[in-house]
Amino acid sequence: MNRLRITLSAVAAASLVGLIAPNPASAAPTLGSLTKAGCATASGPDVRCFAEYRAAHGMRAATATVTPPGLSPADIASAYALSGDGGAGRTVAIVDAYDDPNAESDLATYRATYGLPPCTTANGCFHKLNQAGAAGPYPDPDPGWSVEISLDLDAVSAACPRCSIALVEGVSEFLARALVDFRKQYPGIDHSIQIAGAQGVVDLILSGQAEIGLTFNPPNVQTVRLERTIVYQLGAVVAPGHPLADRAEVSFPECADYGLVIPDDSISLRAVLDTIWSRTIGGHVRGAITANGIGLLKALVRKGAGVGMLTPIDVAGELEAGELVFVPLSELNVPLSVLSLITAGGRTLSTPASLLVQHVAQTMRDTGGGGIG
Repeated sequence: MNRLRITLSAVAAASLVGLIAPNPASAAPTLGSLTKAGCATASGPDVRCFAEYRAAHGMRAATATVTPPGLSPADIASAYALSGDGGAGRTVAIVDAYDDPNAESDLATYRATYGLPPCTTANGCFHKLNQAGAAGPYPDPDPGWSVEISLDLDAVSAACPRCSIALVEGVSEFLARALVDFRKQYPGIDHSIQIAGAQGVVDLILSGQAEIGLTFNPPNVQTVRLERTIVYQLGAVVAPGHPLADRAEVSFPECADYGLVIPDDSISLRAVLDTIWSRTIGGHVRGAITANGIGLLKALVRKGAGVGMLTPIDVAGELEAGELVFVPLSELNVPLSVLSLITAGGRTLSTPASLLVQHVAQTMRDTGGGGIG
């Protein structure tokens, strides 16, 4: 399979169309000489974007009325010898951290400036999703990542003007860290990411729409090959000041007394929680807050909404930053959760996919902690 490689810095250097526009009263805009980073330097293990751009002089915040300096979609198409139907019928998924509240309006300005067909929510071309695949709630906005998101949308528009675009905000921190490090080692390899439930991941793998899957508790299918697994036990996740934060372990019914914040049925961990509830309390889950994304669940716990139920890998970044505390459950009959790296059995991986499997598997070994591979 041929991979389309888009050099983002080339599009970034064109200018921030949609964020800036020409001032009719000034001289023709020109590109500044200094390259600026979209995101600040990350501290510790935090994930950062690598967008770079050159601001245009003689521009002001408004709607673009003339073509700005720099590389246009036609230049990108020419440089990469792109031709054909412009990607009609295809969808490109862009995965970024945080939220860009102006993503769709900035995209509209860019496409209108260069005469590209509209790509909007209304016409079904543009889809903005959170990491659970839902149209909200979204992560917190971030000005640096908003630059990255806008440039990513512009880059896809330039190279694939008739592709549908799915912007997924707030991908899991584990995968984000693994991919950032992989990108540094292999900058010439592009990868597309899709978010789905455990069954959806397996379906994508078996249908050939994806080469690699990463999910908790995948269905037991003989045609799926397990490349690497880590076994985790669910535990209580609380804010540092919570009454349970200093406990060495805690029972599930004690956690329920404080109110639970748990994943909804779209996330495979929910089935494990339902089993624990049935074994320790009896009946069906009641009186709990359900969230359709791990990021939202963690935000609710940080705000004191209740006790979260997650695995250590779900909160690795928050544990390291001291934002959340993980307390093991005291019950001996808690079902295990298996984080699995999967591929299709009997199918030869492409070289890029094989390299990524090796990298993610090594990251799982390094991150495993109390898990087993």
